[in-house]
Amino acid sequence: MTRFLSLMLEREGYAVQAAHSAAEALQKVRQEAFDVVITDLRMPDGDGIKVLEAAQKSGSVGPFAASLEALIAIGHADQNKYDEAAKHAQLAADKARFPADKDIYRADVARMLALAGKKEEARKIWAELASRPESPVWGEAHVRLGELEAAIAAKN
Repeated sequence: MTRFLSLMLEREGYAVQAAHSAAEALQKVRQEAFDVVITDLRMPDGDGIKVLEAAQKSGSVGPFAASLEALIAIGHADQNKYDEAAKHAQLAADKARFPADKDIYRADVARMLALAGKKEEARKIWAELASRPESPVWGEAHVRLGELEAAIAAKN
């Protein structure tokens, strides 16, 4: 797959540096800034989340900082690490430049907290998002808020 993607991108005129392991990818992103990093989440010698985090620490992500945090959050969620996913989704919200993006990432935080069993924390976020009709997640916030309030009431 690495060779295929490399050939496709090179044919389109892109300069490509391929890595065939997590260790090799980590070495490359620590030594050089890249415009794009394509990685698998799971590799025999490591995971792509660490590669993305190393790319982030290189300081070359610029306007993509929020998107990169969101990708890291998704990677953690894929591994059922919901607390870690919520942390990175919150970082994405903090780094987002536009209010709508901030709300979308905050909704991700609430979803991850609910999956982590932190329903009261998730409820607070959904309540805040439900209070703003201009939010792109306003409708979902009302639905999730109702679900969480019912779950919390049933628990008490």
